[in-house]
Amino acid sequence: MDKPLQYQKIDDNYLETIPEIVTSHPVEQIPEVGPVVEPVIVLLGEDTDKTVRQHFISKVYTTLWLQLATTTGIIAICHTHAGIQSYLVSPPGIMCLYGSMAMMFAMMIVMTCCPNSVRQQPNDKLFLVIFTLVTSYVLGYVGIFYKTNTLFLGGMTTLGMFSGLSLYAYQTKFDYTTCGNTLCVLLCALLCVGIFMNFFHIPMIQIGYSVGGATIFSFYIVYDTQLLIGDETRQLRYSVDDYVLATISLYLDIVNMFIYMLEILDGNPSRS
Repeated sequence: MDKPLQYQKIDDNYLETIPEIVTSHPVEQIPEVGPVVEPVIVLLGEDTDKTVRQHFISKVYTTLWLQLATTTGIIAICHTHAGIQSYLVSPPGIMCLYGSMAMMFAMMIVMTCCPNSVRQQPNDKLFLVIFTLVTSYVLGYVGIFYKTNTLFLGGMTTLGMFSGLSLYAYQTKFDYTTCGNTLCVLLCALLCVGIFMNFFHIPMIQIGYSVGGATIFSFYIVYDTQLLIGDETRQLRYSVDDYVLATISLYLDIVNMFIYMLEILDGNPSRS
């Protein structure tokens, strides 16, 4: 908001010198060429900025729900179709699993290092579709090792936590966008513990690992939601051109929380 104009009292002696100043600096008279048209000035103020931001937020959440609906459908198909389950655990299915995971990491690197490549149309939509499909394939494979009730309860719990944490991110006055470095360190520590867990299966550490993972991605949901909101009380925010980055960030937060919730609800996953 512009500062209010400050007025200063003018001395009478100064007013007397105005005619001398004007006459000593004559101004060439501009000939009239027609009626004077007042210029139309469009001010990009708070209302315009809020409108653009609201459109950006709506676009992100709409795309996010489409991603989640697609992923849920693929998990359900993989979990209920015996033929697909047989393929997923076969050598070709395992090769596709590793390929999907490699593509996920490659696309995340591209999204982080070359953000301009995913801002252009139709690259943005194609990027989202491919990323959603390969991630859904991985989750479809994971889902066949859990019971139906566990999958349903894990999905509903994750959805409820995401909704609650999103509302909290909107309401709280604490700026979580300043915690990015801390969350990154915690995530690296979680990955190190995960590598350790691949070699040593200790039940108590497994439970703590799952709870820790769900907690970290709970904070990531709040962090990414505040980056999405981008109001004046936050130090950082997503650009309105980064809807792909914003959508995939929230999508990955939900996916990771869902996986950790499955591990918490069923520490020894079994195929139904």
